[in-house]
Amino acid sequence: MKTATEVELPIGLNGTLRRHIYVLLETPRTGRILLNQLAAMEFTMSYQDLRHTLRDFEQRGWIRCLNADELTGRIYVQKGTTVETRNWWLIARLCRGHNRIEVLHEMAALCSCDSKGRSASAIRRGLKGRSKMALGHVLRALEFLETNQLVECVGHTRKGSMKCYRATEEGLRLSDFVSKMERIKP
Repeated sequence: MKTATEVELPIGLNGTLRRHIYVLLETPRTGRILLNQLAAMEFTMSYQDLRHTLRDFEQRGWIRCLNADELTGRIYVQKGTTVETRNWWLIARLCRGHNRIEVLHEMAALCSCDSKGRSASAIRRGLKGRSKMALGHVLRALEFLETNQLVECVGHTRKGSMKCYRATEEGLRLSDFVSKMERIKP
């Protein structure tokens, strides 16, 4: 990530925290991701204060909202930044659900090493190191991901009682894109 001194800042942008927010918006980010990254940089800010700051930036023409029609999960980026067209509604929905992102990241990590797919319980076991998640939450996240064609059912387990899932190409692309959004340093 570039520092505030390496980026050409707009005239009138005062305050260290506001500068860091502007610099972080070189790549598209949601408010939750911005707060997590600011916390990692040892800045504290409430979500309400961040919303007011982002609204102020938008009114001054420094940033733009990529999914302005959404009430929650808005994705912001600096005004002059070119961003490829994506399904911002789907990305916003993914970023709003922590379980969805965790399951999609796990599926993307498994996709490279397992072509047969994994059952929901195997995905849950893979998540144990990062996140404690009940099987019902994994199943609900998989249902959302399958409905939006980010994962696909590739068969059933040997007993035939559980579906096996694998990430689709679009799911892999979105997982990569969201992980880039979440990174503090590029």
